[in-house]
Amino acid sequence: MPDIKPPSSPADAPAPTSRPPIRKWDIFRVFLRSFFMQSVWNYRSLISVGFGICLIPVLKRLYSDTESRQAFLNRHLKYFNAHPYMASYALGVSIHLEEALASGNAEAGPKLERMKSLLVSILGAVGDRLFWSTIKPYSLIIGMMLLFPWKIPPGSWQRWRAPS
Repeated sequence: MPDIKPPSSPADAPAPTSRPPIRKWDIFRVFLRSFFMQSVWNYRSLISVGFGICLIPVLKRLYSDTESRQAFLNRHLKYFNAHPYMASYALGVSIHLEEALASGNAEAGPKLERMKSLLVSILGAVGDRLFWSTIKPYSLIIGMMLLFPWKIPPGSWQRWRAPS
C-alpha cells in the first residue's frame, strides 16, 4: 500500500512571486554566460561559482527581495563539478526547478539539491570521456588529414628531408 502523506501546509511553501515567467531572452543570457563558466574555477567549489553566475538572469527574473536572492545563491554556490561543456544540461534543469520553487512548489528545493548531486558524477564522466577520448583525437586526425595533401607526387618527399 503506498504511503499517503498529509498535504503540506501553505506556510511551508515559499510565497509565490508575481514575477513573470522566465523569457527566452533570459535563457539566451544564461547560454552566453555559460561560455565563461570555467573562468572562475577554484579548488574549493570548482565550477559552482561560474554556475551561479550563469544563473543570475534567472535570479533577477524570479526573486526581488534580498533574502530570496541570498537563498538562491546559497543553493547554487555549493560544491558542483562537471565537464564545462556538459554543465549546460544541469543549468537547464536548475532553471526549471528554480521556476517551480519560486512559484510555490516546496518539493522543488530538495529535488534541485538531489539533482545537482547526481549530475556531478554523470556530467563529469560523460563529458570527459566524450571530449577528451573521442572528439579531440578525431579532430586531430581530421586536421592532420586536411593539412597534408592526399596525392604526393613521386619523389616530392625528398624535398622535405633535411640536408645531410
